[in-house]
Amino acid sequence: EHQKPDPKGELMLTAQYLHLAKKIWAGAYSKNLETIGWNIPRKKISYEALLEKSVDVKNLPAIENDILNPEYLALRAALKKYNELEKKSGDPFSISKLTKSLKPGATSSVLPKVRQRLQLFGYLENIDPNNKYDALLIPAVNRYKKSVGLKQDSIITNEMISALTVPVKKRIEQFLVNLERFRWMPNHEKADEFIFVNIP
Repeated sequence: EHQKPDPKGELMLTAQYLHLAKKIWAGAYSKNLETIGWNIPRKKISYEALLEKSVDVKNLPAIENDILNPEYLALRAALKKYNELEKKSGDPFSISKLTKSLKPGATSSVLPKVRQRLQLFGYLENIDPNNKYDALLIPAVNRYKKSVGLKQDSIITNEMISALTVPVKKRIEQFLVNLERFRWMPNHEKADEFIFVNIP
């Protein structure tokens, strides 16, 4: 026996859907954007059309790719990775400050810990617990430095070590803040011209 539709329940579900769709697309604090001078135009979307597409779960990845920019999706994937890393990070993690930056071929007692941290973040496959800055470590150092906005010069500096020892929990907090900011940005994947400026 079929139950009669509950108009009140249907209206409440629809209202919650519209609220959720707006937060996912525009961000939780979209009303405040004009007050901070964030006047980037965005294309309008039909929440009704999104609802119809969302009925089929197979459409969800395509819907996200259409309304969210690539940086948001990449950052969300990184957040998932770091949530897993937090469980095995061993934070708080410390590495002694250097008296002198390390170039390839140098030796230092901090290198085993540098290797350990680089492996945790996925920049180094195997840990060789020696005190020498060998050729196998150079690509990992440069990839990591690139990821945190440092010059890729193969030199291990105190600035790099400071970045390596930032607690994973702190990085997760940064991801969450920037996920919100990226929701303010329009999806530019199909744009003919787009200039993206990252100001640290």
